[in-house]
Amino acid sequence: MIDIIQDNWNQILTDIKEECEITDVSFKTWLEPLKPIDLQGTKLTVLAPDDEIQQNYLMCKYGRLLEKKVSELMGIECKIRFQPKKLSENNMSDSMEENEEEYLLDQKFATEKLQQDVQDLIITIDKLSKELYNLLVQLNKGKEE
Repeated sequence: MIDIIQDNWNQILTDIKEECEITDVSFKTWLEPLKPIDLQGTKLTVLAPDDEIQQNYLMCKYGRLLEKKVSELMGIECKIRFQPKKLSENNMSDSMEENEEEYLLDQKFATEKLQQDVQDLIITIDKLSKELYNLLVQLNKGKEE
């Protein structure tokens, strides 16, 4: 099954790039270096940068998109787990089990971060709509005078 994902990986990334209108720079920086290396059940391990901050960013920004595209391809719901490049493929299965809790924490972090971003956007939209309303009221008062 991993062979199917690997064979279609470039198309998956290209689809995400086009659908989300990702710039070439962002694509080459974030998506192009990713490589699927293992599939255990529904958990797809993707080779990613060693830096934890970059992995969290990838999970927040692209994790769900990758999961959706791989799930569509495979016909089953898949979960993405980013594997630091520094860990060897020999250790991968062991580290997957050891890092299962870390993976779940990454998912939780990504979800919480997205929820916070949505809340921040709602607050910003609310403030802007109030400001716009006040400007329209002032404009109407100016026309009446």
